Amino acid sequence: MGVLAGPINDIKEGFNSFVSSISNVINFINPWSDDFFLRAALVPSEGFLEAYVTDIKEMFDGKFTFMSEIRDFLGNLFGAVVDPNPDPPEFRINLPGGKWGTGSVQIIDFSLFAPYRAFILNFIRVLLWIPFLLKLYRRLPQLVYQ
Repeated sequence: MGVLAGPINDIKEGFNSFVSSISNVINFINPWSDDFFLRAALVPSEGFLEAYVTDIKEMFDGKFTFMSEIRDFLGNLFGAVVDPNPDPPEFRINLPGGKWGTGSVQIIDFSLFAPYRAFILNFIRVLLWIPFLLKLYRRLPQLVYQ
């Protein structure tokens, strides 16, 4: 039996290899298998789209560096924190006494404008940055074609 043991083991290994190859082929044909050939060909791997988007973003930022600066600038501009319920400023004068009485009197009352403070500040921001953005738009071809 020692003489035939080597060839029999070779035949056994060959048969096992043949069976595993057939099971791989069946898995490639089986549509419910994870190894289905259309799934392997058409479905992207895990994280492929995220990597592709980051590659495109890096290439775009490399070509148009001013765009990332504008994006960061606008993010800082519109992301600035505005206190929603601030205390309005008080302008007071101290009366020395006499004809108008004594004590402290408020000259200007800003309590009427306090609810609209955020809207007014954002409006002023927009008015201040419009000339800058218009000038940047006019200079855009010079920045791109340097």
